[in-house]
Amino acid sequence: MAPPRGRGGSGGGFSGGGFRGGRGDGGGRGRGRGFSGGRGGGGRGSAMRGGGMRGRGGGRGRGGGGMRGGSKVVVEPHRHEGVFIAKGKEDALVTKNMVPGETVYNEKKVSVQNEDGTKVEYRVWNPFRSKLAAAILGGVDDVWIKPGAKVLYLGAASGTTVSHVSDIVGPIGVVYAVEFSHRSGRDLVNMAKKRTNVIPIIEDARHPAKYRMLVGMVDVIFSDVAQPDQARILALNASYFLKAGGHFVISIKANCIDSTVPAEAVFESEVKKMVQEQLKPSEQVTLEPFERDHACVRNMNLSLVFLLILLVGAAAGILYLVFQPKLPKYSIDRLQITQFNLTSNSSLTATFDVTITARNPNKKVGVYYEGGSRISVWYTGTSLCQGSLPRFYQGHRNTTVLDVVLSGQTDDANTLITSLQQQQQQTGIIPLNLRVIQPVRIKLGEFKLMKVKFRVRCRLDVDNLAANNAINIRSSSCKFRFTI
Repeated sequence: MAPPRGRGGSGGGFSGGGFRGGRGDGGGRGRGRGFSGGRGGGGRGSAMRGGGMRGRGGGRGRGGGGMRGGSKVVVEPHRHEGVFIAKGKEDALVTKNMVPGETVYNEKKVSVQNEDGTKVEYRVWNPFRSKLAAAILGGVDDVWIKPGAKVLYLGAASGTTVSHVSDIVGPIGVVYAVEFSHRSGRDLVNMAKKRTNVIPIIEDARHPAKYRMLVGMVDVIFSDVAQPDQARILALNASYFLKAGGHFVISIKANCIDSTVPAEAVFESEVKKMVQEQLKPSEQVTLEPFERDHACVRNMNLSLVFLLILLVGAAAGILYLVFQPKLPKYSIDRLQITQFNLTSNSSLTATFDVTITARNPNKKVGVYYEGGSRISVWYTGTSLCQGSLPRFYQGHRNTTVLDVVLSGQTDDANTLITSLQQQQQQTGIIPLNLRVIQPVRIKLGEFKLMKVKFRVRCRLDVDNLAANNAINIRSSSCKFRFTI
């Protein structure tokens, strides 16, 4: 059957640069040019490599008001159930509008007409205004918010993200939206008047006992309260409302907790607090480039963990005896800076050429390096440049040398430049951190295993960051781990 055809919805075209080429979270190739909030959408599109996303099925249409340039628009399912990708000249994350014809924050709309003449309307989900959207585009493995789910949303504000969660869970799901501010609460209540699956609660999330009679047991808690004690707030609400085997996703804003230390340190501290609260965090995703110094942390289904432990425990001994696997090794061999300039508007533009050596010491184990990787160079809590690794297969006892170009721009960089200069003058070295998140598939003999993520962190001490000068790596060390 031919896919349904239709026309782009209202609200003006997409603009700016957001999603760009390469491979993205959805797994396919794409050439989306950009995404920005549009009128009222907030913020410029910031380049994100690997943005093209491809799913299965979906409607087709002609771009009108919603998709710029008159090209065909294809709406395809994202791997997160209830979320979609609108693909035209630009790619955009969208949700199916539960209240057709209505917008919440002047977001763009995309309308797809089915073969029977009926129309389906989608709303563009702006990752610069929604931390949950930013986490999804950042590659978070799961958020567990899906059709039919019951969600407790802490820190609902005026309802921007809540409205998209409402779209996702649909008419048989429910969103309990808790917001303390009465000013934002008025907007939240007005939005909920047209969305029957949203229950607005104007209360302080630190005191769940005050609204315990309004909230049932939920499948998922999403927390965006931006408070120093947010881990305790999440744990307290989970003790009241989260069903057994339920899940949580929490957004962490580093400078709301401690602005005197690097964001990394804040994230690590908050994860430790969650462990102390018995929340069992399992994955952390930074929200760059959409939100600076933000991260999302989620937990894992404990029943799946238990099953996984049983399966792994049963197979690990046999696999080890047969294949005798060894961890891959990585090293940074060369760092060349081709651009490191402070512009007249105090923005820092940086381009690094990095040579990475990947060694596979195994006799019977191969590694498929998949698309969707992320590599970045950091100084303290600031990302200087980003890029991605190519797709390739690394065979047995193989050494592969990779030359990677990383580029980026940092706004308001005067303080950063001063810190770099002082560091170099006082110690003679500049400490950098190189981070790699690489999806891979392990090949054992003739069998390809499930996809996992290699996470590599390298500490580099260099003597300077001057462009077109010889950069000496005084010392380097890399740590490796993998996650499911």
